[in-house]
Amino acid sequence: MKTKLLISLILLSVVFSGCTTATPQATATLAPTATLSPATETQFPTSTPLPTATPLPTNTSTPEPTFTPTLIPFTPFPEIFRFYRYWFDGDKTVVYFLNAERETAMYAVINDLDFVCNPDPKNLRQMICEAPTRFDPGEALEIELFSDEAHKQSVWTNTVAFEKTVPENVQCETEYRMYAAGCSYHSSCYDLQGNYLYSEDYYPGNPNDPWVPWGSCP
Repeated sequence: MKTKLLISLILLSVVFSGCTTATPQATATLAPTATLSPATETQFPTSTPLPTATPLPTNTSTPEPTFTPTLIPFTPFPEIFRFYRYWFDGDKTVVYFLNAERETAMYAVINDLDFVCNPDPKNLRQMICEAPTRFDPGEALEIELFSDEAHKQSVWTNTVAFEKTVPENVQCETEYRMYAAGCSYHSSCYDLQGNYLYSEDYYPGNPNDPWVPWGSCP
């Protein structure tokens, strides 16, 4: 009996051992691998260029404005304008010109002496030039006329020679006057066609002083 019971227990243990589910063994879980970022080139800071020196403004000379004088608007001026005569008025030298047709002042240099010229108040077509001192005319008058006081715009030049002997093709009319200060003469000379050429005048004093006609000067 005991033997049957033992056999039965053994059989039961075998049956139960066959029905028991095997316990799964724990498997090792791998740790996740670190995801590496792609290698990038290390950027070093670039050097900032130093500011360049800004050149200081240089003192450049501004060119002087070009002088543009107003030319004489009277078209035939160079052809018909001419010297007529000169005289001394006290310490002043007076030079008279014909056919100027001016309304404003002009300026002249005659034998290196500066003159200021204005229309003759008694005859506006003509022009009177005055200098504050006398000059020695010598054998000729070197005349240059300017439209501006700075003497930059020359508009007329001429040389008036005083002939010691009158050429054959020149005829002169001479008037003599006797002033209190002495004898004066006034010669106007023309070519054979009657065209005016030049004048020669001598006043010992003020031409506005009283005078009388005279035969000739000694």
